[in-house]
Amino acid sequence: MTCWHVSEVWAKGSLCRAALLAVALVLVVPPVAGAQDEAPTPAASREIRYGPSRTGFGIMFFRTAHGDAKVDTADAREVFVSFPQAAPAFDPADLQSRAKDWLAGVNLGHDALLLHLAPGVRAHSELNGSIVTVWLTADAAGTAEPAETTAADAAGGAQRLDVLRARMQLRDQRLHEARAQFETLRKSMPESSEPVAGLAQVEGQ
Repeated sequence: MTCWHVSEVWAKGSLCRAALLAVALVLVVPPVAGAQDEAPTPAASREIRYGPSRTGFGIMFFRTAHGDAKVDTADAREVFVSFPQAAPAFDPADLQSRAKDWLAGVNLGHDALLLHLAPGVRAHSELNGSIVTVWLTADAAGTAEPAETTAADAAGGAQRLDVLRARMQLRDQRLHEARAQFETLRKSMPESSEPVAGLAQVEGQ
């Protein structure tokens, strides 16, 4: 078997240098801070990784060729994550199971993710290089409490995800997409004023 010294490989050209850098990046990608040795689900290992941390629970979103995930924690009871393209391929039920003490529900859409926080949990996001992390910790009032999600909660969460997606499209000036989303919501949520208000905002742009 032929063995190459690193300096010899580096001198052989850009292709070899790129291969070395790719290996280095794989080796230095940090795990969730303080996470246990339990590996993430294989389907989630490339673009999303999650697990317990020293102070709570962490969910990491890795940058893709299309860009970074955007995280909105403005609502104290939920976290909205939007992706530049399709959402990472992972099992939301697995995330819900592993974070059962921290999340009351998980709704996954084509290009967005909605995390419903359990009572007593607060969330904040952090950008570190090419990784966006959502940290879930117990709020100052006490410890997190597990919460069960009913079928009605799941259905409501799916609609909430669509509303937040439409708002994000409006904020990003993707007006055609926002108008279509709000029109769909107006038909599926006739009792809600949010779709109508959203359409008015679109027309006002």
